[in-house]
Amino acid sequence: MSIEQRWPIPERGTMRDILPLLQRYHAYQGAGVVGDVWVCREGRRVVAGWSWSPPAPGAARKYAPACPAAVLALSRMVAVPKAERDWQISKPLRWLMLHGLDRGRWPVLLTYSDAGAGHLGTAYQASRWKGGETVTRPVYEDEDGVRRSPYSNGGGKAGGLRLMGHTSITAWTHRACPAGQEEAHMVAHGWRRVPIPGRVWRSGAPAFTWTNEPDCNANQASLFDWSAHAWAEC
Repeated sequence: MSIEQRWPIPERGTMRDILPLLQRYHAYQGAGVVGDVWVCREGRRVVAGWSWSPPAPGAARKYAPACPAAVLALSRMVAVPKAERDWQISKPLRWLMLHGLDRGRWPVLLTYSDAGAGHLGTAYQASRWKGGETVTRPVYEDEDGVRRSPYSNGGGKAGGLRLMGHTSITAWTHRACPAGQEEAHMVAHGWRRVPIPGRVWRSGAPAFTWTNEPDCNANQASLFDWSAHAWAEC
């Protein structure tokens, strides 16, 4: 970091890099759905991390109904306590939103703040996300007293949880284009649909993924196999 640059620039990482932080400081203590991981380091020490992954299909359709594949969710954000850093987590988050993520591919970012876990969305507001609706949701814990989602990563109900109360969840979004123009935005940035041979969606429609490589086939279209998720249908 320079004198002017008082916060570390995010770089790509792995879930292994941020899992210790999640287990120690995050309300849910786990990895969630593993996707595109970014970290901040001070020296060799990881001091913050973000994991981006597809949202649930219903959430993707809610925030980009014409093109759910345009939505990328910040599923985990974690950092060491403020006493151990002299910068706000909103600073590297904002850099990541503008310079790290491919906003041509992901024009809609989505995340949530959980008031019951002490998170009111301050970092999202500071990094210019737009707050949306707030809803009340039940809070569950497992047998070890750790907060858990009532849904498993596959979307089904998770077992062995007990209801501990309720919390307020607020949705936050950040858009790189106006609502309703997501697919046009992706196409303008070189992305196009590519059929996936031999695969169909649950609806029976032919399956496809997205690529920005002119001669790239569906099996080479992305660093991550985003096409495996139902939200890619749009």
